[in-house]
Amino acid sequence: MKNLTKKDSGRYQLRFLTNDGEGFSGKPGVILSVTDLQVRASRSAVASEGQTTVTLSCITSCTLSNNPTYMWYRNGQPVTDKLTKHNKLYLISSEDAGNYSCAVTGREDLRCPELTVTCEPQNSVIILMYRVVIAQVQSSALTESSF
Repeated sequence: MKNLTKKDSGRYQLRFLTNDGEGFSGKPGVILSVTDLQVRASRSAVASEGQTTVTLSCITSCTLSNNPTYMWYRNGQPVTDKLTKHNKLYLISSEDAGNYSCAVTGREDLRCPELTVTCEPQNSVIILMYRVVIAQVQSSALTESSF
């Protein structure tokens, strides 16, 4: 079997028929489980400016042969300067924020789901502004006042 996807997961049995109508069935068969690649972060995927490296790992629960290489994508575009033999991608700048996915080289059509990496300024201040509306009932008319 080649080019397996998650849809190919299931129970498989060998069965053959002979010329005399006899046959053989290899019950119970084997169960095939095809899993997806995943991206995981070494720490929170929300980094603070000046924080140490965030490491992304492209992982799978199955064993891949032939020392596979991995292709990384940021916002759907290849990260061309970080193609590695290992399954890790190191992010060290606030400019590295984005949506990341990976694939095994040669099977770029089978990318893992994206992981979002965000970067917050080191000394950020969040200001929330509210508009307060007070409604008053006078007789049967409704009026509004804003502050």
